[in-house]
This record gives sequence, C-alpha cells and structure tokens, in this order.
Amino acid sequence: MSTALYTEHLAHVLRGTETALATSGFEAAVFPYGSYRSKSRYDDQDFPFRAAPHAEYVLPLGEPDAVLVVRPGRAPALFRRAQTSFWEKPAPFAHGWMLESFEVRTFDDAETLLAAVVTLAGEKAAVVGEDATVARRFPNEHRDPTAVVTALHELRTRKTAWEIEALAVAGARAAAGHRAVAEAFFAGRRSELDLHLVYLAATAQDDSETPYKNIVALGRNASILHHIAYGRTATEDRSLLVDAGAPHAGYGSDITRTWVRRDRAGAAAAWADLVGAIGRMQLALIAAATPGVDYEALHDSCHQQLATILVEHRLAKGAPEALVTSGVTRAFFPHGLGHHLGLQTHDVAGKPRPPRPENRYLRNTRTIENGQVFTIEPGLYFIEALLEPLRKTPAGEQVLWAEVERLSPFGGVRIEDNIAIVEGAPRNLTRSAIPQGDGSGL
Repeated sequence: MSTALYTEHLAHVLRGTETALATSGFEAAVFPYGSYRSKSRYDDQDFPFRAAPHAEYVLPLGEPDAVLVVRPGRAPALFRRAQTSFWEKPAPFAHGWMLESFEVRTFDDAETLLAAVVTLAGEKAAVVGEDATVARRFPNEHRDPTAVVTALHELRTRKTAWEIEALAVAGARAAAGHRAVAEAFFAGRRSELDLHLVYLAATAQDDSETPYKNIVALGRNASILHHIAYGRTATEDRSLLVDAGAPHAGYGSDITRTWVRRDRAGAAAAWADLVGAIGRMQLALIAAATPGVDYEALHDSCHQQLATILVEHRLAKGAPEALVTSGVTRAFFPHGLGHHLGLQTHDVAGKPRPPRPENRYLRNTRTIENGQVFTIEPGLYFIEALLEPLRKTPAGEQVLWAEVERLSPFGGVRIEDNIAIVEGAPRNLTRSAIPQGDGSGL
C-alpha cells in the first residue's frame, strides 16, 4: 500500500470531518473503535471483534477499546489500551507506519483512557459510534448527531485513491480464493463445507475475518440468495455459485462467480450458455456505468436485457418488454443490481432516496459519480417460492415451464464485480483477477 496515497486520504478525511464539525457547531470528533460484544447474557462468550467503520475510515487499526479524537488544526490523537492480558494476544497492527501521523497515547486501564479522551475532546465534542461506554461520557445531544453523521457518510460515498487501492488489493486476495474453489470443484466431488474451507485457506482468512459470511452453493442451493447453511456431504451437482470476499486495511471486496461442469450436450451445456449470457450482460452494464447515469436506470436496463436472455434461451416467450412490465423478470431476478462498497459490504449512503416499489430490494439509488465504488451483480434464479405464484397468474403463460424445470437443478447464476468510477470511466477491480466466461472452466 502506498504511503503517499494514505497521507492524501487522511488529509481528505480530516478536512471533511472538520467541515462537518464546523457546520454543526462542534469542535472535536470522537471515534471509538468499539469493544467486544457478548453473544448472550447467559454465558461469557463474545462475538469476534469488528471495529467501527467511522474510526476505521480515519485509521484502519481494528483494535478493541481504542478511541480517536479529531480536532481541527491539530494532529489526530489515538488512545490505546496497553495489551497486558495473558488470555490472548491480539494480532499486530499491519500498517504501523500509519501511526506516524497520529499523536498516540497508551493507557493501562480503561477508566484513565476515557478520562483522557473526555479532557482532550472538550465540551463541544461529537461522539460517533456505537460504543456505549464512550458515548455515555458525553451529553445525549452529542451522541451521533445527525448532521455530523450524515456529512461523514456523504464523504464516504466518493472514495480516495488510497481507498480504491485497498479495495483492489482486497479483490486480488479474494480472487485467489475463487480460483482455488473453482479448481477444487472441477477436480471432483466436494461438499459445500469443503469448498468453503478451501476458500478460507487460499485467502489466509479465518471465518470471522471475511467481510461477510461466504455464500457457497451447489446445485439447487444456488437459488437461495444467501445460502450459508453449507452441506456437509459431497454431491454430484454440476453447478456451483460462490459469493465471497476478503479484507484489506479495513476494506472488503465482494465477488460472485458461477461455475458449471459442462457436458457436450444437454442441460449442463444449456446452463453454461446461460451463464455466458449473464456474464456478457454484466460486462455491458459495467460499460454503461458512467458519471451522470442514474443507478436505478441501470437496474431497469438489467431487467430489459434479462428479458431478452429469457427469450433467447427458451425460458420465456413473447416480447421482452412484456416480460418486464408483467413482473416475469422479477420472479427470476428479485434482488437489486448492486450496492456501494467500502468499509462495509453494503456501504453507507448508497440509497439517498427509496427505489420505486417494484425495485424495493435495490440498495443503490444514487447518480453515478467519479470516486464511487459499487458492485454490479445481475443474476437469474429458479426460486420456487417466486415461480410457483407466477404459474397461477396470466403472466405465467409467458414462461416456458418445461425448460425451467429442466434447468432448475442448477439453482441460479450470479456474476458480481467491484467497480470504481475513475476519471469518468468504470474500472473493474476484480474481473481481470478472476475471469468468468461461460463458467465451465478457468
């Protein structure tokens, strides 16, 4: 990672924070990283620690009980707890050189640390984050003030060059896992759990480190949009969908690939052709993602193109426009085309307005701008809970149900890449590292 790019990023974040404070009547910002959270009040087990994104935006420390204080015109201050526990040793901070830009103070106990935070932040400080231990040291009206939080979220919608670099590195790390899983799948019968573990090993991650719970789905399970109840038994299924990412410096990638063991003829060959068609459509949608385009209009275009694919692959009949207006395409593709990506998998401020009712699951309704990073992830699924009601409507007469039944054992296809808008054009951060093709080989 580039030292110069992080320095520019930090300066950008500090300027944006200072502006948010000045326009809201505050003189300092307090960003707690958070603490371990108990899984249940009936036992003493904690969830794996995840640092608060507001703090990670300034410094990707990933350390529990730490607190940042930002004051205009002064170096940001980092308050850390001395690591003296003999129960466990936290992972070392991988980017120690970043600390040179901070005033670092280390304390032996939490009470002394919090008292120092309050003293330095002063009486006109805004505390942004979910850590109740820190928040209750400040007046209620200073906790997550709407104007400050809104301004910081808006700032995060346009990524700096350093953030885009971090997301590219996270994408390359995830791509190694996708390649390893595809190779294992094509090598022979595997269970979903086997393939999940292959992914973790190839990306050098523990399960708790992944940006989100990996989706690994064989056969019909690929019709379950968030399939995480991995099968433990190897199967003869010929299709595989993997939706999985990897972290880097607090940022996480989000990639989906669909694979099929293609035969010379028959259903598997038809499925591979369908995967190839979705892949070409996805690339066309990415090419159209340029500044000034409304993302919801891109989502609408996806439905129009999907309708043509349904007709061309003998899954439906009639005019493609009719398949969209009657709701047929939404039975095959119920989710949104994509979402903003960054410190959070579904990053903040991607939906400044609600989508239209027929697009209720769409998570991105912004106009595309330089600096944005988002996913583009069209899909086509055979979800019985959506197709069965469609059969009973007049619109269901447009569907060629025999072909649907023939391809249903393959579950679904989704192809997802991470797109950065740079200098007026889409930059695909993930496709070159792990291609898709027709899904029948690497």
